Amino acid sequence: MVGDLDEALLFVDAQVLDWEFLEHEREIQQLKSIADQFKNPELINESPETAPSKRIISAIPEYKGSKTSVGPLVAEKIGLGRLRQACPHFNEWLSQLEEIAN
Repeated sequence: MVGDLDEALLFVDAQVLDWEFLEHEREIQQLKSIADQFKNPELINESPETAPSKRIISAIPEYKGSKTSVGPLVAEKIGLGRLRQACPHFNEWLSQLEEIAN
């Protein structure tokens, strides 16, 4: 998970970031508040300055050095079903891959 669209997936349940960053409860609550402002997490990516990765790093600076390891683990804990349900573009992309595989 290195792209901003990928990190938008983490906003499906930003609370799961506490799995790795327990000492940032207040910041995680702020990230949850951001997610609540959007119809779905994929819409959070509105500019390079406010991209999902930038928002997470702004709230939790340690994320920058660990995003490639922490991001996938957080997404796994959220669960593929929830990610697909909350993110229609991601779901569509996965569905197309599944069709190709079949």
